[in-house]
Amino acid sequence: KTRYRGIAKNEAQLFSLFGLANLVLAHKRLMALDRQGAS
Repeated sequence: KTRYRGIAKNEAQLFSLFGLANLVLAHKRLMALDRQGAS
């Protein structure tokens, strides 16, 4: 049980990391699109 709990915690950390990375990438992409549209 403790081992499973540790795996679940690691998975949660991984998912949050991927979520943050996706947000940053999406934000950069949006900023690039805005810059292209403005010029």
